[in-house]
Amino acid sequence: MALSSASVFRLGIFVFLAFIVFFVGIISLGDRKGWFDETTVINARFTDINGLETGAPVRISGINAGKILSILPPRKLGDQVTVEMEISRKFDPLLRTDSRARIETEGLVGYKLIIVEPGTESAPPVERNGMIQSLEPVKFADITRQFYDASSDIASIVKTIDAIADSVRKGKGTLGKLVKDESLYRNLSSAAVSVDSAFNAFNDQSRKIAEIVSQVSVSVSEIMDKINRGEGTVGKLVSSDSLYADIRTSTTEFIDVVKKLEDGVFAFSENMEALKRNWFFKGYFEDRGYWSREEFTRIDESLTLRRLELEEMKNALSQKLLDIEKREAALRKAEEEAARRK
Repeated sequence: MALSSASVFRLGIFVFLAFIVFFVGIISLGDRKGWFDETTVINARFTDINGLETGAPVRISGINAGKILSILPPRKLGDQVTVEMEISRKFDPLLRTDSRARIETEGLVGYKLIIVEPGTESAPPVERNGMIQSLEPVKFADITRQFYDASSDIASIVKTIDAIADSVRKGKGTLGKLVKDESLYRNLSSAAVSVDSAFNAFNDQSRKIAEIVSQVSVSVSEIMDKINRGEGTVGKLVSSDSLYADIRTSTTEFIDVVKKLEDGVFAFSENMEALKRNWFFKGYFEDRGYWSREEFTRIDESLTLRRLELEEMKNALSQKLLDIEKREAALRKAEEEAARRK
């Protein structure tokens, strides 16, 4: 049956309007997604990209600014991994030669992404295909190892100071020998720097641990709610159980390291103060400059506070593990009973 002219006209109008709506929708979506943005390409090099993949987002000032275009492996030993990023030209004013890129993880067990820190106005803009600076991702194991190294340094220095003081008391050492001992001075300075560096790194890492624990708690609560509604599986709980156990183990190890470092800092501070008050060593410290006991006391007190916070965190994790295990056992029992009824 042939359509009338009026029907054809109405159909044409309908198709035309549908096309307009579709076109506007595409433009609107593309504008939000940045499909039609003019882009530039910048690069950064990393020794370890920590699982970063092509297509991962790039953020500047908390805004999705682009994506990873490609990841080029090192050409030879000693080279770094080159990460090529496509960035919207809207962010050109923030991209400077002193901008820095770092790799971070989104959420609890989320994907990797790159955060680009805006540069300064005094630095020149980054040209297309230009290179910006990078910050290597900090790993929990590296921080723990740094603490062990720092505490070992302190233990060694404490032994050296004890031996010197004992020798002087017994008449086996001389003040002149001590004053001329450049290696002792360098070791003392190195130990002080090592303690301060490890402490600063620990502060950052302990905050990250607290954030992870908070995210895990939210994740487990969501899983439990879904299971109660019949939308989840016990397998997800088991996965969270394992994650809690891993974090609790790492936290326990961290507490042990902090306690060791705490004891070392206290002993180091006490020995240094005793030496400064000893008239045999007064000239040595006046020539070299004083190490501030207050600074080491501050570090020691902060370490104690952090250790107590970590212990509270570990106790909370242990309680959460018990809750998960009880919930898991109840769910498994319910599943078995349901299977028997079938």
